[in-house]
Amino acid sequence: MRRLASTIRNLFGKDSGRRPARSTRRLQIEALEDRSLPAAILGVAYIDANTNGVRDAGEFGLSGHTVNLNGTTNQGDNVQLTATTDAGGGFFFLNLRAGVYRLTTDTASGLLSSPSGFLDNRTTPPITLVGDETVTVDLPFGGLAPQMISARQFLSNTTPADFPFFQPGGNGTASANNAPFLKNDIPNISAHPNGDTISLAGFFSDPDLSDTFVRIDTILGPINVELFDQQAPQTVANFLNYVNSGTYNSAIFHRLTNLASDGLAVLQGGGFYSTVTSTTPADLNQVPVLGIPNIPSKPAHVTGPNGEDGIGVPNEFFTPNTTGTLAMAKLGGDPNSATNQFFFNLADNAQVLGAQNNGGFTVFGRVVSNADLQVLNALAAIPTQDKSTTNGNFKELPLINYNGSQFPTDTQPNNFELITGVSIISQNERLTYSVIGNSNPALVTATIQPNSTSFLNLTYPSGQKGTATITVQVADRFGATATTSFDVNVT
Repeated sequence: MRRLASTIRNLFGKDSGRRPARSTRRLQIEALEDRSLPAAILGVAYIDANTNGVRDAGEFGLSGHTVNLNGTTNQGDNVQLTATTDAGGGFFFLNLRAGVYRLTTDTASGLLSSPSGFLDNRTTPPITLVGDETVTVDLPFGGLAPQMISARQFLSNTTPADFPFFQPGGNGTASANNAPFLKNDIPNISAHPNGDTISLAGFFSDPDLSDTFVRIDTILGPINVELFDQQAPQTVANFLNYVNSGTYNSAIFHRLTNLASDGLAVLQGGGFYSTVTSTTPADLNQVPVLGIPNIPSKPAHVTGPNGEDGIGVPNEFFTPNTTGTLAMAKLGGDPNSATNQFFFNLADNAQVLGAQNNGGFTVFGRVVSNADLQVLNALAAIPTQDKSTTNGNFKELPLINYNGSQFPTDTQPNNFELITGVSIISQNERLTYSVIGNSNPALVTATIQPNSTSFLNLTYPSGQKGTATITVQVADRFGATATTSFDVNVT
């Protein structure tokens, strides 16, 4: 009771001369609560009884008070969140992306205004988040207004509920993260002898998915690319499988065409890699296909959300193949057959690669800037040679200063348009999938390949028949999930 009485006396203090409360940046949460936060703004709304601008021991937290967070991410997305402070006055804004934010709050009933100079117009100064960090900003409120003082507040049984500012505490937490959701039901599967693959990225989505940025490092410089996660989710997920596994490291651009001789201008890669070194004979090998088994000898059937039935990634053609865009190559005449090979459009190929041509070629990204386009143009300026006699794959192979006669064994590392690495520069959200239920594992083996987080492969032991129910789950980077089930019929 002595502590309460002391606090009440402090509440009578004059409002003049109060210093602004300080906002502090920390990489840990103080004594508020033991939480692990990937990126957050948090603090305590409190009554600054001694007007020193710092939350001191014994100063009441303001429970049940509304605190708003407004801001813009570095990608230009607007964020508007509201939290109601908990019983101790704490508020927690979780799962925030890098950007600039402000806290706003209203006055509290029965309290004087906050210390002079702080919360100008009930709004904090800008708060900048640059990554996975925690920023602590405590919000001070003034003492009890004289007209709100009552003798009731000095009794031995006085509680915080006897004060006009008291409100029941909320949970104090608001999250900028949205949970993933099932966008399309996975259809029941009639088993194919060579197995089935389901492109899960086409059936699930997440409101927080935004464009991923990658850097393709080449022998002539880097090419920064923006990927279209929302418009071509299956294609982007497939491409990122190769990026995350490092499969494209040491891949080459093996095809360069131009409008004059071919009617289209593309720089194609991702299908072959070089083992050339300065001391050993060179060789060119095929980049392995990830995620989809038995390509191309005994292809499994791949199912997408629109009933596609192919041997590769379901086609997601939605925008023209214009200059500077990144698109997927296909196998033969199957519109749903993209796997590992991609190409840059070096000119406007919209007509020849449009919907009338094999359903259209899926554009899933574009170069970011003129500097990236200059690197692409430099690669496009390299002369090509016809080396198709080697194995039929290199009719228009760009080669740098190569004059040998024993291709490829007499090549050097700098003869090829080499991709030295591909890395993710920015990815605000990522989805991973898992199999969490299989009612008949003796009939169906359901696995997510380790190198492919977006493809579910179904295989069937010989001599079995029946039905199995498979349950899959998607999780975002913060652990929010969505789940669905479907049947597999093996006859």
